[in-house]
Amino acid sequence: MEKEGYVSLWIGNIKSDDELMAYVELEYTDDGDCIPSKFLKDFSIDIDDFDEDFIERVCH
Repeated sequence: MEKEGYVSLWIGNIKSDDELMAYVELEYTDDGDCIPSKFLKDFSIDIDDFDEDFIERVCH
């Protein structure tokens, strides 16, 4: 769901930056079709509902 002027902040526990990247990184088929990440599947987020250019992730 999109609401103009809002952002989503997701907070969780993860052991390393590598684990975070594996959880959220988008992959593509040879034809250029997106393969949803585990994060997108876990939260039932449709890849068409956001612009991946604006995704930020950080592990502290």
